[in-house]
Amino acid sequence: MFKEAVGGPGPTCTIYKSLLNNARKEGGIRSDFELAMFIANSMQESDKFKTTVEYCKPPLGKHPDGHDCEIYDKQTDCVGKYNAPKDKRYFGRGYIQLTHCYNYAAASKRLLGNDDLIKHPEWVEKPDLAMRTALDFWKHNVRQKQEFKNNHRDFGSVIHTINGMECKKDHQGAVNRVKYLNDLLKKFNIKSKPVLDGCKSLRGKSFN
Repeated sequence: MFKEAVGGPGPTCTIYKSLLNNARKEGGIRSDFELAMFIANSMQESDKFKTTVEYCKPPLGKHPDGHDCEIYDKQTDCVGKYNAPKDKRYFGRGYIQLTHCYNYAAASKRLLGNDDLIKHPEWVEKPDLAMRTALDFWKHNVRQKQEFKNNHRDFGSVIHTINGMECKKDHQGAVNRVKYLNDLLKKFNIKSKPVLDGCKSLRGKSFN
């Protein structure tokens, strides 16, 4: 069912098992609607589970939005603050792309009890950790936002938390997320509708 819902080549058994085993404990996911929101965002972040690495992975060039993929390391003193190896880069990895060394450090401490993901950020490219770090981000970032606590169907605020850039102006990424979610809700036979006002670029848009 999961593979059919995602469509295309779809996620592998490893990805499905990691989601199944960790969705509640490491993601805090409590409902089918919330699970659909998580999967929809993961689909956008990973090109429908085809990749665990941001497409602008150095030295491939710039992100489609125009930013330098090494911007994350330029914004934080990873070596000084997190004792990061000088040759490591903390661009987007995982099914919800983990960026910045401080997010790698936090996920590593919570999931592994050490700083291994600072020493080996490429581990997040592996399917199991790609899923577990995505669920961890969901639990400790998405679910902690007051907007989400007030309304667990506030998909707009979820998008804003994961990639606020998509909410500043019209952005195909935000549109894709809504389309993926609506398709999943239909396939899972969920009647509830998402709230989109939390993402400015989606306000007033109609999705059938």
